[in-house]
Amino acid sequence: MSPDASVDVAVVGGGPAGLSAALLLARCRRRVVVFDGGHHRNDGSGAVHGFLSRDGIAPAALREIGRNELRHYGARVEDVVVQGIVRDGAGFTITTANGDHVRARRVLLATGTVDVQPPIAGAAQLHGRLVLPCPYCDGWEHRDRPLAVHSHADDRGARYALLLAQWSSDITFLPGRAADLSAELRATLAARGLTLDERALERVDEDHGELRLTFGDGSARRFAAFFYHLGCTAGQSLAVSLGAALDDRGGIAVDRHNATSVPGVYAAGDATRDALQAIVGAGEGAVAAIAINQSLVNDDLSGSGR
Repeated sequence: MSPDASVDVAVVGGGPAGLSAALLLARCRRRVVVFDGGHHRNDGSGAVHGFLSRDGIAPAALREIGRNELRHYGARVEDVVVQGIVRDGAGFTITTANGDHVRARRVLLATGTVDVQPPIAGAAQLHGRLVLPCPYCDGWEHRDRPLAVHSHADDRGARYALLLAQWSSDITFLPGRAADLSAELRATLAARGLTLDERALERVDEDHGELRLTFGDGSARRFAAFFYHLGCTAGQSLAVSLGAALDDRGGIAVDRHNATSVPGVYAAGDATRDALQAIVGAGEGAVAAIAINQSLVNDDLSGSGR
């Protein structure tokens, strides 16, 4: 894109939310550019699941299909990081890492989120294959097999372990230290047949397609997979720089039309910290696109967008 270009809508984030919004906006005959910084929450995953008509597709393949559809309508995708966004009169100026400045009447932030990964040796190398954050994405593939579950050493972690019991009756909850659990949650774990193992966790390794977990005492156990939940860090830095409000979980606060507290700035997908699913992000992108187009129509009718 040429420096000092001008568009109707700048979409920051090239995942399902951003691409879905851009597709609908392009079909509304809006000038749209998508900035994709190249980092996506599901980059390490082998497949997207629960996405109607695309169940099992590789994440990169899903994005490429979306990009090809955008090209048909003339929308652009720029593989570059957005470094800053500032208010510029009635619109915004977006500055990219390569020094370009793009002016937009509206901004959609689809900047995603980052999982807080387990601080266990070997976990990063197996992430997306045997070390997994989302049972809705990967639980079916490991159903009815021994599963390790690592989460907070409190009732939050116990509830996450109980969630995994929907996919397997052989669940070991591994908080990595002595757990501070309520008597009710301890009793529920026992009643559901979940094992609580409070030993320190040393490392995880792949062993003939399964996961070998080594404990701090040197002993080891094998599991089909290692599910974890330690929270997420939403991609909200650009929203914060624009003055957008965050919700009580640290995500970007939006209304039912995916508008943020900053006029002209919208957010969709994982950055809003709702259900972290590709199909949900795509739907939120479509909701935001409809709202954005209507706001632009309103501006044009009132003359404020001219």
